[in-house]
Amino acid sequence: MAGNASGLSVGRDRAFRTTGRPPPAAVTGPAINTGLQGATLTGFVNTMGLAGTFLFQFGSSPFYGLQTNPVSLPATNAVVPVSFGVSGLAAHRLYHYRLVATTQSGTNNANDRVFVTGRFAPRGVTRNTTPRRLRSRPYVLTTTGRVRLPAGFPPVFACKGVVRIRYQTARRTLVNVVVPLNGACRYFAQVTIRRSISGSLRVRARFLGNALLTPRSARSQKIRVG
Repeated sequence: MAGNASGLSVGRDRAFRTTGRPPPAAVTGPAINTGLQGATLTGFVNTMGLAGTFLFQFGSSPFYGLQTNPVSLPATNAVVPVSFGVSGLAAHRLYHYRLVATTQSGTNNANDRVFVTGRFAPRGVTRNTTPRRLRSRPYVLTTTGRVRLPAGFPPVFACKGVVRIRYQTARRTLVNVVVPLNGACRYFAQVTIRRSISGSLRVRARFLGNALLTPRSARSQKIRVG
């Protein structure tokens, strides 16, 4: 656009594009080599063609509070695995952590994950089998229950694994099933027993543990037959 005493002239429209790059991409990976006082935190970074740095934030809550020293990253358009060992941690604690990647284009705070310095025991495992008395074959039984988490354990990370359920007489195991936990730490099983049973049936359920929790059994339940 230009103007003088004789008037105003507008030139032809043109377009342009900036040459900036997007901020780095980052994903928090699993904690490996976990022990009572330390762990190795892992992740993946793509710096989108710019040199940058990464670090891990960690602590006893999603607000973290601690972080590792920054580590330099080369300029690349490839996904690069990264890791950092942390030590001096308290035993038998739940820790949150996340990967943070930075370049001149910005910072990416990756997803939150957790690990424990020594697995915890669940607060308990519940089990309920119905019907409580079997009268005629085939016997159809439904068993439900849940794993009760320690205080502060987020279900999204801790409600993983399987529960083994055994239906037994005094002499043998009639049915043995393994069922998964759902996202609310509950489990469900339905079985059909066609064999003749005399006396009673005993139902035993055991959570087999995961990366955060140790195995734990529910109290057995006696089902009357006849």
